[in-house]
Amino acid sequence: MIKKIILFLLMSFLSVKAHSQNTKVKPDTAKRAYGNSYKKPEFIGGSLQLYEYLRKNIHYPDIARESDIEGKVIVRFMVDKAGTISHLQLVRHIGGGCDEEAIRVVKNMPDWQPATYKHKPTKAMVSLPVIFKLE
Repeated sequence: MIKKIILFLLMSFLSVKAHSQNTKVKPDTAKRAYGNSYKKPEFIGGSLQLYEYLRKNIHYPDIARESDIEGKVIVRFMVDKAGTISHLQLVRHIGGGCDEEAIRVVKNMPDWQPATYKHKPTKAMVSLPVIFKLE
């Protein structure tokens, strides 16, 4: 089941990446504001390591499983200049303990590579979707 969650997350991420390469899509706000000298924060090891971390650490809450609760929780957080995660907030919640589980896992994440602007670390916000899907 966890493997299906991670696979779904990975497929969602890849579809977003492919969609963002469409020429009709506007460039993201950071690129418009800072140009090519801006680099987004990144989980150390990249997106595959991020999804591996989520796969190993997310536990589907019993209440959500018993109530057939599925969906996407979106957690927004700050990655500071040192790569530390702070200022966690729920942007989208689904209940059944999934929201708390997503926050718990993000709080316990290792530090990220911080965003950079003109090759200097800077703080940045990240929105991370955490998808809960039953088999």
